[in-house]
Amino acid sequence: MDVSTLSLGRFHEALGILIERYQRFHGTDEVRIDFDYYWNVPRGERYDPTQQPSGLTIGQLLEDADFLQSAVEDPQVTGYPLVWLAHLIEAAGVAADRAT
Repeated sequence: MDVSTLSLGRFHEALGILIERYQRFHGTDEVRIDFDYYWNVPRGERYDPTQQPSGLTIGQLLEDADFLQSAVEDPQVTGYPLVWLAHLIEAAGVAADRAT
């Protein structure tokens, strides 16, 4: 995979497959997440591995979920909501892994 061009269609397909697999294996479409806050590396520092991040912030999954829901309801919003979705997918993956 060329990392300079990402296929959202492939991500969509992979996400669907992994969610369906989780649902079949666990018999549910819910993942219990018993944490809400996480460390966040600011955008300007996140993708520069040559520098130590200096401005860690706190993110909140509940806030990400609210922002994502608002974005889904607004057809003019694109792009950055994928970041909120990624935070939620990561948390679901961590929580699902802890549960097994």
